[in-house]
Amino acid sequence: MTEQIRDISGRESITPVFIDQKGSYRRAPEGSILNIAGISSTQGFTINGQAVMLADGSSTDGAFSFSLQTIYNNTVPESGAARIKLVPGKSFALSDSSGETDYLVVDPTGKITILGELRVDSSIIFLAGAHQEADHWQILANDGSKVSLLIEPKQNVVYSGHVVRIRSAFDGPIDFSIDQFGSTYIRSLTIDTLNGQPIGDLFSQITALQDAINVLLSSENSQVLDLAGKFQTIDTQLGSLDTRVTDIENQLNSLSVTNVLGFEYKQLSPASTWTIVHNAGSNRVQFTVYDELMRFIVPDDVIPLDMNTLVIHFATEQIGTCIFTCLLPPVTEMDSEA
Repeated sequence: MTEQIRDISGRESITPVFIDQKGSYRRAPEGSILNIAGISSTQGFTINGQAVMLADGSSTDGAFSFSLQTIYNNTVPESGAARIKLVPGKSFALSDSSGETDYLVVDPTGKITILGELRVDSSIIFLAGAHQEADHWQILANDGSKVSLLIEPKQNVVYSGHVVRIRSAFDGPIDFSIDQFGSTYIRSLTIDTLNGQPIGDLFSQITALQDAINVLLSSENSQVLDLAGKFQTIDTQLGSLDTRVTDIENQLNSLSVTNVLGFEYKQLSPASTWTIVHNAGSNRVQFTVYDELMRFIVPDDVIPLDMNTLVIHFATEQIGTCIFTCLLPPVTEMDSEA
């Protein structure tokens, strides 16, 4: 049988040779269909009725079926995943139609490089790892009701170091940081205004206050002793300071709260005359006037127009607030010598 095979295979012919049902070697006619495993087919050369994939990606049935979907569909389910196993020195890439630009590259170490935009339509994105490199981060909020940047630990995770740390130079000094206790550190801070007031004016006021305190602290002992003597004189004239305080407390306690009216008036537009209608039915009024920055100011004239109206005059137009109290009748008469 071996010799016969050699004889047949040594002939100068491309006509296929097959073994018929009787075991005899025969040549197949031109254009005949070759099958293996005895399954008839009109697709051309088949194995068990399935077409064969050729090197150019075509198949013997005439259909081009070489695709990632075909590979995925024919992956053995028991393997758990459809895998492409990378070998050292060869990366996997997705390129443009010319093959000159790689849009996505996966090297054998697992590093993934993406050229262009990466869009992730998800409410949550997890990035694992301690180092993320980027030219810049830009947040464009699509929903103004959501927090654009939220940094917080996962549940049951407790910070043991800084939550945020920012440097303007690689491995340089820390410019901004927030530690695990919420304390914030800023290396340099520039502020033009604070609550609408120039910060330079505020520092000037603080400096003037410090100078006044220094002058007071540097006063001679005689001035301190003189001040102590004046207090002693005042205490002697009053008889007993504790007794006077007790008398005042008793007088205040004797007043009914219902006899006192508190009132706050706001002047929202500039005016040199404020007409305040308090409807207290009393002209016994104590008041304090502030400008729009709640700084104490002194009016030029105050006139109780009637029992329910107070008129305040200024030399220039003012915006601000007037806070005052009215003592309402009836009032308990007290001895002026008490």
